[in-house]
Amino acid sequence: MYFASQNRAYTRMKNKDLLNKYIARLLTLKEQKRDELTKSELKEIAQELGLTDSDLLEAEQEVKNHLERGQTYTQLKQWNEAQKEFEQAAEFAPLDIEVTYELAHFYFLKWQKTKKQSDLKFAQTKIANCLELSPKHAATITLFEQIEKAKRKQKSFSRVKVFVFLFLFLPLIAGTTFFVLNEIGYFSTPRTGLEGQNYTIENIKFVPNKQSEGLDFRVKHLKIIHPEYPSADFEYELVGNIQSNKFEIRRLAVKAEFLGKNNEILADELFWFFNVADSKNSFDDSFSLQVDDKYPFSFLSERDRNTIYFDKNKAQKITKVRFIIHHLERYAPAASYPEYKLLEPSWAVVKSEGVNLEIRERKNSTFRPSNDESTINKLVLEVKNTGTKPIKELFIAVNWLDKEGEFIYEHEFRPIGIYSEALEVDKILVIEYEKYFWDSSYPNYADKFKEQQVIISNVN
Repeated sequence: MYFASQNRAYTRMKNKDLLNKYIARLLTLKEQKRDELTKSELKEIAQELGLTDSDLLEAEQEVKNHLERGQTYTQLKQWNEAQKEFEQAAEFAPLDIEVTYELAHFYFLKWQKTKKQSDLKFAQTKIANCLELSPKHAATITLFEQIEKAKRKQKSFSRVKVFVFLFLFLPLIAGTTFFVLNEIGYFSTPRTGLEGQNYTIENIKFVPNKQSEGLDFRVKHLKIIHPEYPSADFEYELVGNIQSNKFEIRRLAVKAEFLGKNNEILADELFWFFNVADSKNSFDDSFSLQVDDKYPFSFLSERDRNTIYFDKNKAQKITKVRFIIHHLERYAPAASYPEYKLLEPSWAVVKSEGVNLEIRERKNSTFRPSNDESTINKLVLEVKNTGTKPIKELFIAVNWLDKEGEFIYEHEFRPIGIYSEALEVDKILVIEYEKYFWDSSYPNYADKFKEQQVIISNVN
């Protein structure tokens, strides 16, 4: 990484003061220069202070460890422990856009749960830091938009200030009025009895149209999660798969409508499953769902799902969800497809009897959007069950290497897992992934891969 590679070994280094001086020197130079510090400049500074390449590599790994622990604590909702880990990572990687973004995203998640203004201010400060480092950082811009959307839903504080001012000289009347209005929910969302409730939706309906002929959209798991406090929003868990038995699908968006007991629409959400159609997607679409492909989708972790707000802030129990085709582009399937590159994955687990997989690389393209400071890799893998029994659980890890063959990034896919359908014998599922490699964070990243490492980390 651009800066994390200089900061991950602070707990293992013999001289912490030396590393602190190194960081201080980099920050000073960063303030004095408009352009980014080059790799050679960073290495020269490190050598002047007596740091070795081994020290820097150890530092890089240590920051990665802090981030991973922070993400784990966040999933467990152990906010204090998570905050310590993210802060420690950011302290020793102050110019790393990815580390700073992780800290901003953590404070956003914490603010959504606690509603504390201090957490919101921390998130906004870190977002500002991110934009200073990279004004076009897509993830940061998305996070900024999410915060602005959430803030618009909170009007209670301005109303409180108005009424306090109006009744400043009438404390008794003002106090009584405030109490009554607050109890009926004027200043804040009233209690609905749904606080802390989690429940699974069984009544799920897919609404097809003429364009969706032959499209099989299956939801295997849908769970509604209400916050612990009175609120006009909720979260969800969603697992399922998409399959087409007639046409090749190039672009798909589905609108989810969340209904109450009287079939009234309480809220809605738009899901773009692949090849989102917007002004930002100016590059070639890299994915198509071929006939009989299985495309699994899963929104289980907090990072994968968004907060959904009830219409008119009226929180009610959701009893039914229907999924409606919003945008679909289909084509007649090709007469034949090329024989995709066969990969040779390594197995991190012992293969049991009857278990075998064939993984092929359908697409592995790397390009740079115009006027952008990043390289984008779009990866599509084809996974076929070539064993003799269904596969009920599957983890696949992919390691990205730079032009010198050094490891720079890892992502683990779980195409088959809890709530998912098993992959039957001779059937195929596809995995699609898009990764932005920002110049500031990955200065040694190549326009074309030298190699990717594919690892089957778990299978059952």
